[in-house]
Amino acid sequence: MALPYYSVPDYIGSNPPNMTDDTLIDIVFVKYLATQIISILNTLQNEKTYTTADASLYGPALANAVLGLYAQAMWN
Repeated sequence: MALPYYSVPDYIGSNPPNMTDDTLIDIVFVKYLATQIISILNTLQNEKTYTTADASLYGPALANAVLGLYAQAMWN
């Protein structure tokens, strides 16, 4: 029997809280999407031209370990 297939969205996000226009926002993404995310960001605004040099490591956990870390924190 074949495993079921579910479509997955390209991106997910959350609604930002009420904030002023000068509030800094972190955009968290996996490294292999950096070029595409930066291109989209530059399309959405024109105050600064972002490059991959503007992206940095958000935390020490790799994406493939995050769910395991979450499970350990919530289930132990």
